[in-house]
Amino acid sequence: MILIVAEKKSFAEVLAEVLKVKKSKGQYWQNDKYYISWCYGHLVELKNPDDYDPALKNWSYETLPIIPGTIQHKVRTKPDIAKSQFNTLKKLMNGNDIEYVICATDADREGELIYRRIHNMAGCKKPVKRLWCDSMENQEVEKALGNLKPDQDYDHLHEASHCRAVADWLIGMNGTRLFSTLHRNKLTVGRVQTPTLAMIVERDLQIENFVKQTYYTVHLQCGGLDGEGERIDDVNEAKRIQAVTHLQDAKILSVEKNIKNNNPPKLYSLSDLQGDANQYYGYTAQETLDIVQKLYEKKLMTYPRTSSQYITSEMRDSTLDVVPMAKAYCKFLGGISQEKINIDKVVDDKKVESHTALIPTREIGKSQNLSNLPMNEQHILTLVCVRLICAVDSPQQYSETIVVIESSGERDYPFKAKGKVIIEPGWKRLLDEYQGTLKSGKEEKDKDHVLPDVEEGQVYKGESQIADHLTSPPKRYTDKTLLDAMKRAGKEFIEEDTSHIGIGTEATRAGVRENDCGAGFERKP
Repeated sequence: MILIVAEKKSFAEVLAEVLKVKKSKGQYWQNDKYYISWCYGHLVELKNPDDYDPALKNWSYETLPIIPGTIQHKVRTKPDIAKSQFNTLKKLMNGNDIEYVICATDADREGELIYRRIHNMAGCKKPVKRLWCDSMENQEVEKALGNLKPDQDYDHLHEASHCRAVADWLIGMNGTRLFSTLHRNKLTVGRVQTPTLAMIVERDLQIENFVKQTYYTVHLQCGGLDGEGERIDDVNEAKRIQAVTHLQDAKILSVEKNIKNNNPPKLYSLSDLQGDANQYYGYTAQETLDIVQKLYEKKLMTYPRTSSQYITSEMRDSTLDVVPMAKAYCKFLGGISQEKINIDKVVDDKKVESHTALIPTREIGKSQNLSNLPMNEQHILTLVCVRLICAVDSPQQYSETIVVIESSGERDYPFKAKGKVIIEPGWKRLLDEYQGTLKSGKEEKDKDHVLPDVEEGQVYKGESQIADHLTSPPKRYTDKTLLDAMKRAGKEFIEEDTSHIGIGTEATRAGVRENDCGAGFERKP
């Protein structure tokens, strides 16, 4: 017999469907070849300080730091089913009829940690194979079952997750007790939570202490152009430049025209999707993660907790099949043709680590009742479909013109006029169409700004005037801008070729913001 251990019951149900194992009301299912059971998430966790020494139940400064000689684990007592489920898995894992175990927890380091803790706590000595799958589609699960790997291939993944968990424990337990005892009030400290909270507090202080300042620019109108000069902080200097340039000769020093490309966006990572879902629909990062998880469990989307923005070469053809399905789901794009789908732009095996980018699955072409999905799920599914369609479309091409003007009255203060003309809208026409469906009306289409035809050396009579401006305070963080800041944190101190920067992971950033950093945010409707 073979025992398969899933992380959640929902994935166990998919496995049962693929392997034709009859489901029952018990804590595992079986046929003549397989047992299938599940974990309810973390069934085994790190011990608390008072599990090592009952005296540590009372917090005091004198007992710090708490550093166990050997890190120990225990079976969770909550939810109520946890201990019973662990005992079920322990009995199955050590059964004489078990040939080997298939670890089918989520395909990430957290999933690996969940299984290894149970395996070790149960004293299991059976060989273990790893099922690695980014989708809950039956055909993808069936393919993954035919491509099992030895679980020792994932030892480093487990070690990384274990180290992160221990670091969280050491910092959280010691830091929280330290600050709480010093300040006589419970103050939680966390490896990710605390620096994130510090960024929010720093931004709040910047806003609170902000003092508006006036600055000036001088504008020069000539030949149908509006040339703008650089920022000037001194009003008297601005008045001087305006006076000496007004009604003086204005010469076209240069006319520079360039054809530029605005490349399509990359596919969604979880953080990028959370940012756009917040911008367009006001969903918090945690709400978006919860919605994506539901879509994943409904087999409509690939694995949620991903930091990648690419797919593997193995997924190239299947993703190519999904593009027209995604477009069919987005009925508002029905009138827009795509002459060429540039699928290879989103394929890069080297940039896919644990998981591929978030994309819809082939199920969106099979399901007939997608309109019956809850509205929040329709919103997120639409976002992911639009991003896939845009990512494989052609670049936007435009012509940019920069005209530099010199006034005879002040040759050291040049004026610039900029123009832009869309040549080929490319992927932007798709995004514009999507944004046109939104009720907010905040998104504006990319518009042309045509400059009059002028040539280098032409001289006009210039009219100048002063424009005054007020500096603005920094904006409060939204989910989108905080996630971006967390992803970039420490970038200036880290070498450019470092693969991972920032604080937190795709999976944990949402929880930190939701639970510990709720203040100091711009609220979205």
